[in-house]
Amino acid sequence: MLQKYYNSTRYGVYTYFCSMQIGLFFGSFNPIHKGHEAIARYMLQFFDEVWLVVSPQNPFKTNHQLAPVELRLEWAKTVFANETLIKVSDVETHLPLPSFTHQTLEHLQIAYPANTFSLIMGTDNLPKFYKWKNYKHIIHQHQLYIYNREAKSNYILLHQNIKYTHAPLINISATIIRESSYTGQLPKNLIDASVVDSIKKHYSGNTPLDANIF
Repeated sequence: MLQKYYNSTRYGVYTYFCSMQIGLFFGSFNPIHKGHEAIARYMLQFFDEVWLVVSPQNPFKTNHQLAPVELRLEWAKTVFANETLIKVSDVETHLPLPSFTHQTLEHLQIAYPANTFSLIMGTDNLPKFYKWKNYKHIIHQHQLYIYNREAKSNYILLHQNIKYTHAPLINISATIIRESSYTGQLPKNLIDASVVDSIKKHYSGNTPLDANIF
């Protein structure tokens, strides 16, 4: 049986005595939708737990029309409130901006030294992975579990630490959800019912400025 360390949390998740395999699902989650949910649940077959790491600011994207990180964290925690093996981490809210993956991994490894951390990544990130800060260190120290973001990807990156999965291809875009919300036509079937009203309230009062925040 797992015992909680000091019965407290670090970065939004409990520390445990035992070693665990953790899949880190990074993203803006702007907003979180059923595609994110499906990927997180699918990836559980490879890990003891999946942690959603909600990024305050992606270094490759602008923050126009990015919902406050506190709100995006609240949405994610609400959606997965009843999931014991999927957790939401606020670690990047405690780190300097913009949020660089390598520094997040370093801080998590210090906070949870017994755990092994892997990255959950979409195929759309592979062509620009070499642009990530300290990407060589990341790929040598951590495994990457890849899921498809498009029906056919022509870009394949080969490395012993890259694992291509057969995760379901789900054609849901946070951009489409936001743009629909601006006109009051929120596609409720793409969002968990527990956060529909909050998401609609936030985005319906904003003007679309940036269509590329996942």
